[in-house]
Amino acid sequence: MAIRVTLFWSEDTLRKLYRASLTKIMTAHIVLRLVEDDPEILDEEVTVSAVAAEIIGTSVELREGEVGSVRDLLYGLMLPSGNDASMELAVHLVERAYHVCIQIDGLDSHLL
Repeated sequence: MAIRVTLFWSEDTLRKLYRASLTKIMTAHIVLRLVEDDPEILDEEVTVSAVAAEIIGTSVELREGEVGSVRDLLYGLMLPSGNDASMELAVHLVERAYHVCIQIDGLDSHLL
């Protein structure tokens, strides 16, 4: 099945964007799609891993072992553009996110 996309408007389309920004946008999109189906996801507790706590770049300064909610991590991802929050959300929701990626990308997902 082919999907047709029509671009109605664009601005500064040749500007180079860093992949991390696109990855964070997609992470937020996938989390919000999951929340659409199950709003209780926002209240799930997440314990910060060493991997997320040691991520370089923009950060909300998560610390290993710190406990917060998916809602808190989503804010940390979207407002200060936290790489650490994005990583922890991805790890926490990876199994459920896979199904959203398939819906977005079709049966042969290359988004993961």
